[in-house]
Amino acid sequence: MYFYYLVGFLTLSLKHAICSLFVYAFDEVELSSQRFYNELQRHVYISPVSLIDVAQFFLHLLDKKEAEIKKQLFRLQNGLKTIDKVIHIYICCEL
Repeated sequence: MYFYYLVGFLTLSLKHAICSLFVYAFDEVELSSQRFYNELQRHVYISPVSLIDVAQFFLHLLDKKEAEIKKQLFRLQNGLKTIDKVIHIYICCEL
């Protein structure tokens, strides 16, 4: 449920692309583990917990990026307010 809350702002096509990326990545990991077994005779186990770990890391990156964007937006809004104040003061001094 938490995942859907965090990615609620994403478009449907972007959600499908992210899901496809996860599926592709885990298919590639599975193929690599097969090659690893064939070459070295050692098993690499991929569990559902691995998928959950990747999803949690993705959400962590998403949170981090959202915080960066909010910080930049705040700075831009503050800059615009400052420019408006300076213009207002300049116009008042001209009169």
